[in-house]
Amino acid sequence: MSTSTAVGAPLRNTKPATSQARGADRAPVVVTRGLSKRYGRDRLAVDGLDLVVPAGSVFGFLGPNGSGKTTTIRMLMGLIKPTSGTASVLGGPMPGAAGAVLPRVGALIEGPAHYGFLTGRENLARLDAADRTADPATRKRRIEVALARVGLS
Repeated sequence: MSTSTAVGAPLRNTKPATSQARGADRAPVVVTRGLSKRYGRDRLAVDGLDLVVPAGSVFGFLGPNGSGKTTTIRMLMGLIKPTSGTASVLGGPMPGAAGAVLPRVGALIEGPAHYGFLTGRENLARLDAADRTADPATRKRRIEVALARVGLS
Protein backbone atom coordinates (compact mmCIF):
# COMPACT_ATOMS: atom_id res chain seq x y z
CA MET A 1 0.00 0.00 0.00
CA SER A 2 1.42 3.36 -0.82
CA THR A 3 1.34 6.22 1.59
CA SER A 4 2.57 9.74 1.35
CA THR A 5 6.19 10.20 2.39
CA ALA A 6 5.40 13.33 4.36
CA VAL A 7 5.06 12.77 8.09
CA GLY A 8 1.49 13.40 9.12
CA ALA A 9 0.09 13.08 5.59
CA PRO A 10 -3.07 10.94 5.42
CA LEU A 11 -3.32 7.52 3.82
CA ARG A 12 -4.56 8.08 0.33
CA ASN A 13 -6.32 6.21 -2.42
CA THR A 14 -4.32 3.21 -3.63
CA LYS A 15 -4.65 0.41 -6.12
CA PRO A 16 -6.14 -2.81 -4.75
CA ALA A 17 -3.69 -5.31 -3.29
CA THR A 18 -3.07 -8.35 -5.46
CA SER A 19 -2.05 -11.79 -4.35
CA GLN A 20 -1.26 -15.20 -5.74
CA ALA A 21 -1.66 -16.54 -2.21
CA ARG A 22 -3.65 -19.66 -1.48
CA GLY A 23 -7.28 -18.63 -1.19
CA ALA A 24 -6.97 -15.64 -3.53
CA ASP A 25 -9.91 -17.04 -5.53
CA ARG A 26 -12.22 -16.67 -2.49
CA ALA A 27 -14.02 -13.53 -1.43
CA PRO A 28 -11.66 -10.83 -0.13
CA VAL A 29 -11.32 -10.53 3.64
CA VAL A 30 -11.07 -6.72 3.66
CA VAL A 31 -12.60 -4.26 1.20
CA THR A 32 -12.71 -0.48 1.49
CA ARG A 33 -14.20 1.99 -0.96
CA GLY A 34 -13.50 5.70 -0.59
CA LEU A 35 -12.77 5.22 3.12
CA SER A 36 -12.00 8.56 4.77
CA LYS A 37 -11.66 9.87 8.30
CA ARG A 38 -11.46 13.50 9.28
CA TYR A 39 -10.88 14.74 12.82
CA GLY A 40 -12.40 18.19 13.12
CA ARG A 41 -12.32 20.40 10.05
CA ASP A 42 -8.59 20.48 9.44
CA ARG A 43 -7.15 17.03 10.20
CA LEU A 44 -7.62 14.46 7.43
CA ALA A 45 -6.25 11.13 8.67
CA VAL A 46 -7.40 8.80 5.86
CA ASP A 47 -8.29 10.08 2.40
CA GLY A 48 -10.46 8.01 0.04
CA LEU A 49 -8.80 4.64 0.67
CA ASP A 50 -9.75 1.90 -1.83
CA LEU A 51 -8.35 -1.43 -0.71
CA VAL A 52 -8.94 -5.12 -1.43
CA VAL A 53 -7.13 -7.74 0.67
CA PRO A 54 -7.59 -11.24 -0.79
CA ALA A 55 -8.27 -14.25 1.41
CA GLY A 56 -5.09 -16.10 2.31
CA SER A 57 -2.82 -13.10 1.83
CA VAL A 58 -0.56 -11.38 4.33
CA PHE A 59 -1.07 -7.64 4.49
CA GLY A 60 0.37 -4.85 6.61
CA PHE A 61 0.12 -1.10 6.90
CA LEU A 62 3.42 0.75 6.65
CA GLY A 63 3.94 4.48 6.91
CA PRO A 64 5.28 7.28 9.04
CA ASN A 65 3.71 8.39 12.31
CA GLY A 66 0.46 10.21 11.69
CA SER A 67 -0.17 8.68 8.26
CA GLY A 68 -3.48 7.02 9.19
CA LYS A 69 -2.49 3.40 9.83
CA THR A 70 -4.07 3.13 13.28
CA THR A 71 -7.12 5.13 12.22
CA THR A 72 -7.67 2.76 9.27
CA ILE A 73 -7.43 -0.32 11.49
CA ARG A 74 -9.80 1.25 14.02
CA MET A 75 -12.33 1.86 11.24
CA LEU A 76 -11.89 -1.72 9.97
CA MET A 77 -12.56 -3.05 13.47
CA GLY A 78 -15.65 -0.84 13.87
CA LEU A 79 -14.12 1.05 16.77
CA ILE A 80 -14.60 4.42 15.05
CA LYS A 81 -16.91 5.43 12.23
CA PRO A 82 -15.51 6.70 8.95
CA THR A 83 -16.35 10.22 7.86
CA SER A 84 -17.18 8.81 4.43
CA GLY A 85 -16.79 5.65 2.40
CA THR A 86 -17.35 2.01 3.31
CA ALA A 87 -15.42 -0.86 4.83
CA SER A 88 -16.19 -4.55 5.07
CA VAL A 89 -14.32 -7.25 6.95
CA LEU A 90 -14.99 -10.96 6.33
CA GLY A 91 -17.95 -9.90 4.20
CA GLY A 92 -19.59 -7.85 6.94
CA PRO A 93 -20.11 -4.09 6.61
CA MET A 94 -18.32 -2.28 9.41
CA PRO A 95 -19.13 -0.99 11.95
CA GLY A 96 -22.59 -2.60 11.65
CA ALA A 97 -21.34 -6.20 11.55
CA ALA A 98 -18.81 -5.77 14.36
CA GLY A 99 -20.69 -8.15 16.66
CA ALA A 100 -20.41 -10.98 14.13
CA VAL A 101 -16.96 -10.10 12.78
CA LEU A 102 -14.87 -9.18 15.83
CA PRO A 103 -15.02 -12.63 17.50
CA ARG A 104 -13.36 -13.97 14.32
CA VAL A 105 -10.63 -11.31 14.10
CA GLY A 106 -7.54 -10.60 16.16
CA ALA A 107 -6.11 -7.09 16.21
CA LEU A 108 -3.64 -5.32 18.46
CA ILE A 109 -3.93 -1.59 17.96
CA GLU A 110 -1.10 0.32 19.57
CA GLY A 111 0.07 -1.44 22.73
CA PRO A 112 -2.46 -2.76 25.21
CA ALA A 113 -2.74 -0.73 28.39
CA HIS A 114 -3.87 -3.19 31.00
CA TYR A 115 -2.92 -4.73 34.31
CA GLY A 116 -2.28 -8.48 34.25
CA PHE A 117 -3.51 -8.91 37.82
CA LEU A 118 -6.98 -7.54 36.94
CA THR A 119 -9.70 -9.37 35.04
CA GLY A 120 -10.70 -8.16 31.59
CA ARG A 121 -13.87 -6.65 33.01
CA GLU A 122 -11.85 -4.85 35.74
CA ASN A 123 -9.43 -3.50 33.14
CA LEU A 124 -12.34 -2.19 31.07
CA ALA A 125 -13.79 -0.50 34.16
CA ARG A 126 -10.42 1.13 34.81
CA LEU A 127 -10.21 2.41 31.24
CA ASP A 128 -13.81 3.61 31.31
CA ALA A 129 -13.17 5.48 34.57
CA ALA A 130 -10.31 7.34 32.89
CA ASP A 131 -12.79 8.86 30.41
CA ARG A 132 -13.90 12.07 32.08
CA THR A 133 -16.84 12.42 29.70
CA ALA A 134 -18.30 8.99 30.58
CA ASP A 135 -21.16 8.80 33.06
CA PRO A 136 -20.10 6.52 35.95
CA ALA A 137 -23.74 5.52 36.48
CA THR A 138 -23.80 3.73 33.10
CA ARG A 139 -20.28 2.23 33.27
CA LYS A 140 -21.39 -1.38 33.89
CA ARG A 141 -23.76 -1.24 30.93
CA ARG A 142 -21.07 0.15 28.57
CA ILE A 143 -18.69 -2.62 29.63
CA GLU A 144 -21.33 -5.31 29.06
CA VAL A 145 -22.09 -3.88 25.60
CA ALA A 146 -18.37 -3.83 24.73
CA LEU A 147 -17.90 -7.43 25.84
CA ALA A 148 -21.03 -8.56 23.99
CA ARG A 149 -19.83 -6.82 20.84
CA VAL A 150 -16.79 -9.11 20.67
CA GLY A 151 -18.59 -12.23 21.89
CA LEU A 152 -17.18 -12.23 25.43
CA SER A 153 -20.28 -11.53 27.51
